[in-house]
Amino acid sequence: HLKVAVLAGGFADFADRPGQYLPASAKLVSQYPADWVARHGLSPGVAGNALHSDRHGLSMAQMVWAAVGRPSKGPQFLLLNANGLTQLRRAIQYAIDEKVDVIQYSENWEYGGNFDGRGFINAAVSQATRAGILWVNAAGNYGGQVYDGSLALPGPDQTVRFTNRFDEN
Repeated sequence: HLKVAVLAGGFADFADRPGQYLPASAKLVSQYPADWVARHGLSPGVAGNALHSDRHGLSMAQMVWAAVGRPSKGPQFLLLNANGLTQLRRAIQYAIDEKVDVIQYSENWEYGGNFDGRGFINAAVSQATRAGILWVNAAGNYGGQVYDGSLALPGPDQTVRFTNRFDEN
């Protein structure tokens, strides 16, 4: 069964009406257990940011659900608090521990990477991809600066070709 982790800073409305917006199996993790945080060495002395009161993450999860045909049984959604770097790192580790198949993340960081793949955000994303998780990241806020080319995946004949024909998408 496909497991999708949606990493975001807000999932408003979900907690009040579970099962209404996504499959009933969807789970919200707004804070990570202190013993789990300590065990993984993920800044145990830091509380981490609370979720925003917006529904951006919930909307992203609903788009993924719609894209797969809105089956009542899934995919299994994990809605993970990724509000800030501390919570992002925790969300990634949680997704790894839960053996998710796909991470959907729609934030972008304008600093810290120098566009060479060696920044601290790149390291966090690489942790997930090394664990075999497909990382899907929105780039819609950047218009003509989105990727247009090919991507080589591990294994034989695993090249995916992307062509961006609409700058605003």
